[in-house]
Amino acid sequence: MKKNNKVNNNDTNFFEELEKEEQQKAEVELSCLLLDLQARELNVKKMKAEIRHMISETAKNRISLANEKLRGSMEQLALERDTRHIENVKTKLYFLKEALTDNIMDRDNTYLGSEPIYKPLLENENRKIVINKLMQLIKEL
Repeated sequence: MKKNNKVNNNDTNFFEELEKEEQQKAEVELSCLLLDLQARELNVKKMKAEIRHMISETAKNRISLANEKLRGSMEQLALERDTRHIENVKTKLYFLKEALTDNIMDRDNTYLGSEPIYKPLLENENRKIVINKLMQLIKEL
């Protein structure tokens, strides 16, 4: 009986140890699976971060392109504004020049009424005003 008891104890211990080993193996396998899952989660997080970075870079590039386009438009508008201003000044210069160079016929001072005598369109103070305005426009150009 003692032998039988010993065998039973040995068998019980053997089975308990076998059971413990299997349980440890299962725990190790579960730990490995958990580590694998954590590694995959980390990879997913990395990929999400890379995607966010790519999106932000794309947004930066779009903003940069929009700024360049806006800068080009602003330069073009400034150039058009300057061109219009110059054309405006040129028109004013032309009319002021014409006012200084045009003559009108003075019928009262003609000899025998046939040959024309011309006098300036603007005289005295008016002529000086036009000349001053011309000088200002020339300086502006």
